[in-house]
Amino acid sequence: MPMHAASTLPDQPWTAIADPQTCVIVEERALGALAADAAALAASGMVHRAQGSPAEIALQLAALPRGMRDDIAALSSRYCALLAIAACRVRLEVLDRQPCWKWHADYVRVRLLTTYTGAGTEYLPSPDANEAMAQQLPLAAIGLFKGHRFANDHAPCIHRSPPFGAGDPVRLLLVIDEVPADDA
Repeated sequence: MPMHAASTLPDQPWTAIADPQTCVIVEERALGALAADAAALAASGMVHRAQGSPAEIALQLAALPRGMRDDIAALSSRYCALLAIAACRVRLEVLDRQPCWKWHADYVRVRLLTTYTGAGTEYLPSPDANEAMAQQLPLAAIGLFKGHRFANDHAPCIHRSPPFGAGDPVRLLLVIDEVPADDA
């Protein structure tokens, strides 16, 4: 049976995303020392955006707690290395609703998602999976979701925001994407 979802350990590269049979990479990790910072940021309700090299992103996010800023800089550095690009854009946002309620694939090559608080992104582990087979990123896990623009012979990862109801904790979500050519 072909592999469509792959798991990695923190010390392993994300290069399995290049396999035509892989639509998502999930790297599980513990929130650890970031938990208190994540909770405080989730309570703030703010959105933080940055664009540029990983070093520039760290400077633009100087107002964030050091641990969170360092985590985002490290993830953006790994993301840029994976795609052989010099710059990316990041968005750290608090979500108190389900913004992407429809199952969809993004129009990017690869999108990195990680949830610091709240429920993780739901995804289908293969292009032929149905909604009953949906999986969910664990808290703090890194998800690399292949998009429509990866390559013609690669299926994108179908995903959505998790349902959000009254009393559910807000999500603190990090999104890392390539800088579109018209924004570079």
